[in-house]
Amino acid sequence: MIVSHLKSILERYQSNRLISLDIFRGMTIFTMILVNNPGSWATIYAPLKHADWHGWTLTDLVFPFFLFIVGISISLSFSIKNTSEKPTVEKQFGVLIRSLKLIVLGWILGLSYYNFYSPEFSWFNDRLLRIRWFGVLQRIGIVYFVCASIYIWIAGERKVLISSIGLLSSLILYWIVMMFVSYQDSNANSLQGFLLVGNNLAAYIDHNLFGTSHLYHKSSNPFSSDPEGLLTTLPALASCFVGIIVSEAILKKESRLWQAKQLAVFGLLATAVACLISIWIPFNKNLWTPSYVFLSSGLAMILLGICIYCIDHRNWKLGFAPFIVFGANSIALFMLSGFVARLMSMIKYEGTSIKGLIYQNIQLMGLNDNFHSLTFAIVFMSFMYLPLFYMYKNSVFWKI
Repeated sequence: MIVSHLKSILERYQSNRLISLDIFRGMTIFTMILVNNPGSWATIYAPLKHADWHGWTLTDLVFPFFLFIVGISISLSFSIKNTSEKPTVEKQFGVLIRSLKLIVLGWILGLSYYNFYSPEFSWFNDRLLRIRWFGVLQRIGIVYFVCASIYIWIAGERKVLISSIGLLSSLILYWIVMMFVSYQDSNANSLQGFLLVGNNLAAYIDHNLFGTSHLYHKSSNPFSSDPEGLLTTLPALASCFVGIIVSEAILKKESRLWQAKQLAVFGLLATAVACLISIWIPFNKNLWTPSYVFLSSGLAMILLGICIYCIDHRNWKLGFAPFIVFGANSIALFMLSGFVARLMSMIKYEGTSIKGLIYQNIQLMGLNDNFHSLTFAIVFMSFMYLPLFYMYKNSVFWKI
């Protein structure tokens, strides 16, 4: 039964696509949703938590992996004949609309909460007037707009060169600004070059431009901050540029084995560079430091190379088939999981949320609390798979 289900997924797959990339996308969005939905935030296995500040975990790699995939998708999608032949202005308009849709979807997801059980709660005052301007989808929308806009306006033979310039310039400019632009706290103390929680130039800019109520970390001092804030979006562009470069220089070649080897070599090289510069520039997801960009990009290349070798070259596809389902509607999965998770927390029975009731039953297994929390996340993803498979089976692909 399981084998026939897996075969049915592969039978419906479009043969003209790079299956390893779609599986890589599915693995990435699967991991993103999994780590966002533990049974309890207090009991999580260490690799499934973000690093407290400096350093990195498996979870810290998920978002840059997705931006890396966005870069590859930009290159591949605009190379399709019926897309590449469109006037550049028309393509630019499409890029703008898609970016705005992503940003608006992020806002909608952020606003989708209501406290039915508190008479003091006001959706207008507590949610709408305190909307978080930045977030995962918002950052994807901004990064996509900038990188795709640059891509469509440059000539084919110069795309790798310009993308490489964009990669390096975004990192260098960001780090110069972070290190050498001074700022002041509320006591008029002059500060410069700090990379502390709530005390760095990125936090200062977000705090003063957008205000505490619109940021993710409201209680950090001396400034409120946001991991997807304005200034840290600049180096996030680099993660997307790496994807474009990889697609243009490697993935458009014919031999899958050659692609896998090249990705392994350049992935190891980028990882080595990351480890070297981390001596001076720490790995930090919240600040999206240059060392973090090289590390996540290097590991993304290595993992994609492994996928290409195993799936495209060796034809080991069957066991990876469910990730095709997740990857085929990744934004739909992100939105659906966000809505469902919120509903499970909002709706209560005898004072306990639906999520709490499910988690309490999982805890009856009497095993490790971390294992219980992970089990909840896996059960949650299993339920998310059902509507995603229905969409895939009926060729429903939610295009943004």
